[in-house]
Amino acid sequence: MARNNQSAAKFTIFTITNYNKPSIMDDNSNLISVFTGSAITANILKEKLEAAGIEATVRDEYEEAIEAGFSAGSSHSAEVFILDTDKEQADPIIEEFKKINEE
Repeated sequence: MARNNQSAAKFTIFTITNYNKPSIMDDNSNLISVFTGSAITANILKEKLEAAGIEATVRDEYEEAIEAGFSAGSSHSAEVFILDTDKEQADPIIEEFKKINEE
């Protein structure tokens, strides 16, 4: 009896992280909160800001509490942070976003 001797292809997926790239979270003393809402809405705003060249980060206290084993907080407790130096450039984007996405 003939045996089919085929090997399965194996793939390894990995992410390369650039640890030398500074992040706005490295020095959060200059961060300001510009929006609070649901995690989905906050991440959409973050993407819009980043598309305009403004670095942003989202902090979701509700998700953090769940991961830590607590059930406190609200599902509308995600905040978008930017550097205070980007506020003037970000203001028109944020205001337009708030008009369209009032929660």
